[in-house]
Amino acid sequence: MKKLKSGILALLVLVMLVAGIGFTLLNPQAVELDLFVFRLPPISVALLLIAALAGGFVLGVLASALSTAGRKLRPARSRAVEGQR
Repeated sequence: MKKLKSGILALLVLVMLVAGIGFTLLNPQAVELDLFVFRLPPISVALLLIAALAGGFVLGVLASALSTAGRKLRPARSRAVEGQR
């Protein structure tokens, strides 16, 4: 079962890598991003979109972790309050 999981994970990583390379090759145009305060130098559209996707993924994982941690703390906090009564 462990070999099957690692094989599926390796296949998934390979598919994502091939898709990323294909996406990069199909979108070679360079764009300049103006963020009001500063400007980014011309950068590939594909690289910009992949960076935005990765940033969104990281923010989603952090939000999920904070939500899970909050749910775990609430029961412990309520038990502590009940113990003080």
